[in-house]
Amino acid sequence: IIIKKKMFDKIIKLCIVFLMGLLPVSFFVVFSFALEKAGSLYYGNHDGFWLLTVASLMKALFDNQALLLRFMILAYFILILLMLAKYLSKHFNFNIFRHTVLIFPLLLLGNIIAVILLDYFFNVNFPEDRTGFYFYYFFIGSIFFLIDKFAENFKYNRIVWVAIPFILIPVHFAYASNLTHIAIYKEDRVPRRFYEKIKVKSESMPEVATLGSYRGRILVLAYHNYLDKGNIGISHVSDYPSLIPDFQVIKAKELTDWNKYYSAIDYDKVSGYHLLERKHKLQRHTIGEVKAITTNGFISNEFFNLHGGTIDTLIQKSLFFEYDMDIESTAAPFVAWIVVGVADSVNKSTAYERIPLNWIKPSWTGKSIHYHNGQLITNIPATSKIYITYIWNMYKVPYSIKNAKVTIKLLEKD
Repeated sequence: IIIKKKMFDKIIKLCIVFLMGLLPVSFFVVFSFALEKAGSLYYGNHDGFWLLTVASLMKALFDNQALLLRFMILAYFILILLMLAKYLSKHFNFNIFRHTVLIFPLLLLGNIIAVILLDYFFNVNFPEDRTGFYFYYFFIGSIFFLIDKFAENFKYNRIVWVAIPFILIPVHFAYASNLTHIAIYKEDRVPRRFYEKIKVKSESMPEVATLGSYRGRILVLAYHNYLDKGNIGISHVSDYPSLIPDFQVIKAKELTDWNKYYSAIDYDKVSGYHLLERKHKLQRHTIGEVKAITTNGFISNEFFNLHGGTIDTLIQKSLFFEYDMDIESTAAPFVAWIVVGVADSVNKSTAYERIPLNWIKPSWTGKSIHYHNGQLITNIPATSKIYITYIWNMYKVPYSIKNAKVTIKLLEKD
């Protein structure tokens, strides 16, 4: 009876532990599917665990993907498997999972198997750099926990050599340390001086300056612009790289003929980006203008059309939509876009650009309500039939537009 009671107590405890573990796991599974449905699990791809996860971690941690480093990682992983197999062969029993030495090796192998199965059965992306950093901790923990355990049974000088290469980690840290930038995401680095030069040169131009960049550069430039209350335009992104914008933040190899049309006015050796300025700014000719656009007071409509028309002879041409208006909203920030859209005969989008107003300034109240800038639409696709520009008020908050003028200008190519 006593034995049965003890067994019953153990089963109850196991059930409680299982249920307590199952509840958070169930929550995160449901939450993960919700994120996937919303398109938020976009990071990574299906290239494979070794080709993507391991390679991106090497780049993030050591800024290096050399063959020697790959060989060392593979060699240590094989060593982990050998030490784990040897330990299990000697100590395998029903209490094996209580052995603390196995915590990191089992987490490492279990998570590798998990991401491979998730990719195969559920089409989940393999983790990339920051989303896979836990593998680094599991890997290092596995090596040192197992080496420490085996050092108890072997002479110290026979096994310590295995850990010697890890001395290179603090050496590399000291060598790579700096006070100017981080080792990863160099592609998102845009120095403040780039923005300052664009701003100074833009202020001396007779026309509103246009700017081209891509990916993380868009956000960094927008951040600098936001701090300065939106004095330059939002980056043109849909046709990148092109030879249209007045200024570009770009890697030279992305635009092979750039030196024919642009001059390099700055260079950042960390990111490898050039700040380019067009040698001869493209001439602009007004082909359309609408004045006195107003909402007649505050409205909360999600959409408010500013102007629209047909493309006709503008196929493969480049247009600049210039806005001069007073925008006011009680919301801070005012999460709304000025959108320029081009569509075909069945209303399918062929080109799309936007100006997020909440990227320009924190609020649109008081004296800070005037906006004068614009956005490019370049190389309009052949299937395009109509264009439209409008305000997209995402959260349907009160706002007003008054004294608005939209000018459409055609850019002459070289």
